[in-house]
Amino acid sequence: MSYQESPEAPHKSNNDEHDELPRIRASSSIQNGGSTRGSLARYLMLALAWGFLARQTLVLMARPVGAVCPSYNGWDQLIPAGQLLMLLLDTVVVVQVAKTQRCGSESSIGSTSSSWVSMGILSLSSAVVLTTVAIGFWLFGWAPAVSRVLLRDLVCESAAAAAVLMAAVSLLVSSHPATIAALTGAVGILFHHVKQVNDERGVIATTPAGWEARYVSILAIAVSFFLVRSETGLPGSPHHGNLGWTRQRWLTICYVGFLIVLLACQPDSSSTTTAMVSGVVDRAREASAMWIQNATRSRSLREAVSEYRLRYGVPPPPHFDKWYDFALKHNSPVIDSFDQIHNDLLPFWGIPPALLREQTTHLLEQTRLGIGGFRIKNHTVILSHNTPGTHFWMMQGFQAMVEPFLEWLPDMDLAFNIDDECRVVVPFSEMQRLTDLAQEARKRVPLHGHGVQSFSAALTPPWGDSYMADGFREAHANHEKSPAFSYRTHHSIFDRYIAPTCPPSSPARTSRWWSRREGLPSGRGIVADPQAAVDLCQRPDIARMHGFLLDPGAFAVTTTLWPIFSQGRIPGFADVLVPSPWNFMSKVDIDDAADRPWAAKTNSVFWRGSSSDGVGRHSSWTGFLRTRFAWLARSSTSDDTRNHDHLAINVSFVGNFTKCDRPDCLAQAVAFYGAPELASPPPGIDFQEHWAHRHLVDLDGAGFSGRFIPFLKSKSLVYRASLFRTWYDERVHAWQHYVPLDMSLVDLWGLVKLLVGLGVEEDGTERGTNKVGSDEGGGYGSNTSAAEKIALGGRDWARKALRKEDMQVYLFRLLLDWGRLIDDRREDLALEI
Repeated sequence: MSYQESPEAPHKSNNDEHDELPRIRASSSIQNGGSTRGSLARYLMLALAWGFLARQTLVLMARPVGAVCPSYNGWDQLIPAGQLLMLLLDTVVVVQVAKTQRCGSESSIGSTSSSWVSMGILSLSSAVVLTTVAIGFWLFGWAPAVSRVLLRDLVCESAAAAAVLMAAVSLLVSSHPATIAALTGAVGILFHHVKQVNDERGVIATTPAGWEARYVSILAIAVSFFLVRSETGLPGSPHHGNLGWTRQRWLTICYVGFLIVLLACQPDSSSTTTAMVSGVVDRAREASAMWIQNATRSRSLREAVSEYRLRYGVPPPPHFDKWYDFALKHNSPVIDSFDQIHNDLLPFWGIPPALLREQTTHLLEQTRLGIGGFRIKNHTVILSHNTPGTHFWMMQGFQAMVEPFLEWLPDMDLAFNIDDECRVVVPFSEMQRLTDLAQEARKRVPLHGHGVQSFSAALTPPWGDSYMADGFREAHANHEKSPAFSYRTHHSIFDRYIAPTCPPSSPARTSRWWSRREGLPSGRGIVADPQAAVDLCQRPDIARMHGFLLDPGAFAVTTTLWPIFSQGRIPGFADVLVPSPWNFMSKVDIDDAADRPWAAKTNSVFWRGSSSDGVGRHSSWTGFLRTRFAWLARSSTSDDTRNHDHLAINVSFVGNFTKCDRPDCLAQAVAFYGAPELASPPPGIDFQEHWAHRHLVDLDGAGFSGRFIPFLKSKSLVYRASLFRTWYDERVHAWQHYVPLDMSLVDLWGLVKLLVGLGVEEDGTERGTNKVGSDEGGGYGSNTSAAEKIALGGRDWARKALRKEDMQVYLFRLLLDWGRLIDDRREDLALEI
C-alpha cells in the first residue's frame, strides 16, 4: 500500500502547486494593490511620453509640401477619427492575439497551431476582400491602373510587413505588447533618423530641424528603455516582478548601441545656414559670369562660324551670316551659346527630311488636335484656316516675330502647339536610338570644305497643301483624330508617360514616392541646381506636386518624335521650344511708370492667380503647385512669419474654381474662401499692382508662366517654382536674376526671411541683417541686401537679354537650323567663309 501511495503524493502536490500558483499571484496582487496601481500608472505615463516623443520625432523629420486636407462638409475630421479608431482596433487585436498565443503555449501544441491557423485564415480572408474591392475599383474606373513598379512595391512591402508581423506575434508569448512596440519603435526611429541624415548630406537645410529631431530621438529611445524596464511591474507581463539579469544586460547593450549610433550620425554643423547660402550665391555668380562671357566669345563672323563648329560639331547652316548681322544690329548679348536649340533639334537628325515634312503636313491637316498652321512660302507667311479662332492671335504673333528676317528663310511649314501643355514624350530607348542615328548623320557633314550655301529651291516630295484649301476645315471637322496621339487621361501621367523617358536604372523607373504630404530629401532647403531640382527621373516625389502631372487640363500627346513647336515643356518631353507670342505681343507687361524703387515697395510676398494647374478630380487638386502654395500662405498667418522683420504675406486665389468636378470645386472654395459658393469671389487685380511689393512669386499654371519676364523687368525680387522649361532658361540664372524654389516648397518662408535682409535698429532706422554673398561685382553698394541685389540683377539682365529683339534673334537662328534639317541635302548644306 505504501508503495502505491508514495508516487501519488508528489504527483498530487505538483498539481496542487500549479493550481494554486495563479491564486497566489492574484492574492499577492490584491495585497499589494497600491503597488500594482503605482506600477500601472508609471507604465502608462512612460507609454504616453514615449508615444508623444516618437510622434514628434517623425514630425520633425517630415518634409511637408503643403498638400491640402479637404474640409468640405467636415469630412476632414473623419481622417484623424479614422486613424484613432484603427489604432484602437489594432490595440485590441494585438492584445487578443497575445492572450491567444499565451493560452495556446500554456495548454498544448495543438492549441498553438490552431491559433496560428485562425490568424492565417483571418489574414487571408482580409486579403481576399481587399483584393476584390480593389479589382472592383479598377474595373469601374474609380482608380488608376497599377503600374508594375507600384505592384512590385506593394508585394515587397506587404511581404516584409507580414514577416515583421509574424515575428512580433511569435514574441508576444514571452513579451508584453507594449514592450515589442517600444523596441520596434526605437529601431524604427534609429533607422529613419540615420537614413535621413545620410540622404541629406550636402543638402542645405534652412531650419535646425535635424538637430531637434536628433535630440527628440534620443529622448524617445531613452524613454522606451525605461518603458521596457517598467513592464516587470505589470501583472499581465510574462516577466512580472523579474526582468532577468541576462535580459537586462542585453537590453542595456542594445539601447546604448542605439544612442551611440544616433550621436555619431548627426547633421553637419560646420557652418551656419547664411554662410552656406552665401556659398551658393557666390558660386552662382561665378557660373553666371562665365556663361555670359562664353555666350559672347566671338568678335567677328569668322569667329562665330568657328565657334559654331567647335560647339556643335557641324558647320552653321546657310544664311548664318545674315543671322549674325541681325544679332549684332539688335545688340544681342548672346552670340554663341544656343545649346537649347542644339539639344532640341539633335534627335531630329535621326529622322529623314521627307518624313519630317510628311509629319508636319499630317499635323496641319488635323482640325481638332490643337495645332496652329504656319506656312512660309516665297518669303511670305500664310496662316492656316485650321488654326482654332480662339488662338489665331498666337499665329499672328509668330508672324510678327519672323517678318523682319523672312527673306532669309527657306520655304517651310511649321506646326505650332497652341495648348499650354506640351505634346511630345518619347520613351528612353527610342530617344536613344534616334540620338545615335543623329550622331551618325552629323558625322557625315564635313566640318570644312565647299558645302552647298543655299537652301534647296525644290523638295521631293514637295510640301502638301490640301489643308490650305478653302473649306478643308469644315469638310474634315468630324474626322477621327490622329491615331498617333493619345487623348485625355483622368489620372496621373507620370507612370505611363514620364517614367518611360528615363534611364532604366533611374528612381523614376525603379521606385515610387508614396507620401502625398512629404517630399524627398533633395527637396529640402536651398535649390543650388534648378535643373537637377526638377529632374523627374531622379525626383519621383514631384509626380504628386504638379497639376500637369496629376491631371492635365488638355492632353493630346504622342510617344513618337514629331516636329511640334511649343512655348514650354516639362522634363521628359521633346517639343521644340520657341519664344512665346504671349510675351512678344505684350499680353502682360510692366509699365515702367508704375514700378517703384526697392525702398518704396511694401515688404510683402505677393501672389494672385487662378487654380489653373490642372483639372481637379477625386481630390487631385490637393497636390497642385498653386494650391499648395496658397495653402502654405494661408496657414502661415497663424505663426510669427507674418510679422518677422515686417514681412507680410499677401496671397490669394481670384475668381471661382471652375477647372474641377463639382465636389472638388466646392471643396476648394471651402478651403480658400470659407464657403462652398460665393456670390462675389475675390476679383482679379490690375497687373501693375504687383510692383508695389518687394517679393513676387511666379508659379506654373496649366503650362509655363507668362508673368516671369515682366516680373524680372521690375525692381521686385522674383521667386520661381516652375516645372516647365522655356527658350530663355539657359540664359536666366538662379541666384543672380531670380530665386529658385523647389517644387516641394519646403521651408519656403524660411528662405524668404533669410533673403529679406532688413531689420530695425533701436532708433528705428533700417539695417541689413543678411548680407548673403560677397559685394564684389554687385554694383549696388555694400549696404544693399541680398534680396535687392538679386532683384536689380534680374531687372538689368532681363532688359538686355529678354527683349522682343532677343526672341527674334533666337527664333531666326532656330528656323535656319530647322530649315537645314528638313532639306533633302541637309548633310551638304553649310555656310563657308
